[in-house]
Amino acid sequence: MKSLIKNKNHKKLREQADNWLRLAEKVYHFRKDVISAEDIVELQETSLTLNTALKKKGHEDWGKVRLASEELEKVLKRVGGFFYPHNFWAENAEMFIVAAIVALAIRTFFLQPFKIPTNSMFPTYNGMTHEVYEAGDEPGWLGKVLTTIAWGSVRRQMVAPVDGEILIPAHAYPGYFDRVPGRKWLVLPTTVHEYSFLVGKEKASFKVPQEFSPNEVFKDAFFPDEEGDWNQMVARFRAQGRLIPDSRGYLFVRTGKTVMRGETALSFAIHTGDALFVDRMSYHFIRPDVGDAIVFKTEYIPATADNKYYIKRLVGEPGDELQVKAPKLYRNGELITGAKAFEKNANQEGDYSGYSFWDPYRKMRYLSRNEDFVTIPPDSFFAMGDNSPYSSDSRFWGFNPKKEMVGRAIFIYYPFTTRWGLAK
Repeated sequence: MKSLIKNKNHKKLREQADNWLRLAEKVYHFRKDVISAEDIVELQETSLTLNTALKKKGHEDWGKVRLASEELEKVLKRVGGFFYPHNFWAENAEMFIVAAIVALAIRTFFLQPFKIPTNSMFPTYNGMTHEVYEAGDEPGWLGKVLTTIAWGSVRRQMVAPVDGEILIPAHAYPGYFDRVPGRKWLVLPTTVHEYSFLVGKEKASFKVPQEFSPNEVFKDAFFPDEEGDWNQMVARFRAQGRLIPDSRGYLFVRTGKTVMRGETALSFAIHTGDALFVDRMSYHFIRPDVGDAIVFKTEYIPATADNKYYIKRLVGEPGDELQVKAPKLYRNGELITGAKAFEKNANQEGDYSGYSFWDPYRKMRYLSRNEDFVTIPPDSFFAMGDNSPYSSDSRFWGFNPKKEMVGRAIFIYYPFTTRWGLAK
C-alpha cells in the first residue's frame, strides 16, 4: 500500500516537473528579448538541473527533483511576466480570444442568430406576444420562474394610484407615449417605450420594448368582444361618439372599468419573440427559392428609414409578376406555391388570415387593389409577411436589393414552445 502511494506521489512530482520545464521553455522563447542576460542564464541553468534529475528514469533522486522544481519556480516567478505567476485571465486569455474569433467567424459566414421582434410572420413565427391576467389570476412565483425560463416572459402590473375609471388614450399622444432610457438584459443601455393610461385623472405608466405595442393588450383586457384590431375599434368608437376629449384635445376610450386605489388596474406578460438561426452560407452556392423564410438587411431600402434585419417570406424573383386577389396571392398567373403558409393563407386556415390588399392607415405602393400587378425588376426580390394585414413589407417599401439578402431561417432554438425545431 505504501509502495502504491509512493509511486503515485512520484508520478505527480514528475508531471509537475515536466510542466515547469515546458513553461520555462515558453518563457525563454517569448521573453528572451525583455529579460536580462543574467536571468536567461539562471533560467537555463535551473532548467538543466531539473531536466538532468529527471533523465535518470528508474533511478531518480526525488529529493533533487523536488528541490530543482522549487528553484525553477522561483526563477519563473521573477522572469515569467504574463506567463507566470498564473492568474485566471492569463491562463484563459488565449481560449477566450480563440472562442471569440470562432464565434465571430461562424456568425459572419455560417450561422447568425436572429430574434423576431414583430408578428408580421405570425402564426408561422412569433414576435413578442402578450397574455393578459385577470386580477388574482397572475401566476405564482414558481410559474413566473418557469415561464421566464421557457418563454422568456416579463411581466407588467399597474396598480391604481387613485379611485376612478380606467381611460385609455386612443392614440400615441405625447406624455402618454414616450421614448425613455432603459436596460437590455438588465445591463446594456437601450431605449424603451413608456406608455401611460389614466385612472380617474392620474396616470399609471409602464415600460415595454420598442418593438412592442400595448394596443392589443388594452383591447384584450378591456374590450375582448370587440371586432377588429385596436385602430379599427377606435375608428368605430369615434364614429359612434364613444371617445371623450381632455383639455388638450386628446381622445380617450372609456373602458367602463372602475378600480379602487391600490387595486390592480392592468396586469399582463410579454412573451419573447422566436429566436432562430439563419443560414448565411447556402445562398452563396444555390439560388433562394420562392417560399423561403428569408432574413435581409434594410440599409438600402429608403422607405424603411432604418438599418435592421427583417424576416419575411420570399414571394417573387426577378421577372415574376405578382397579384393579390384577397385572400390569395398569385405568381405568374397561378396560385403561388413553395411554402405551406401560402396554402394556409389562401384557405384562411386557422390563424392564417389570408393576403390583404388594403390598409386604411398605411399607403401601399404595390398590390393595393385586386386589379394591381407588380413585376420584379433585375437584381431584386419581393418579400411579404405571412401575417399579411399586419406586415410592413415590399408592398409598402418596394423592391428589396438582392445584395441585401442575408440567408434563410433554418432552426428556432428559443423559446421552448411547439415551434421549437426546424424553421418552416
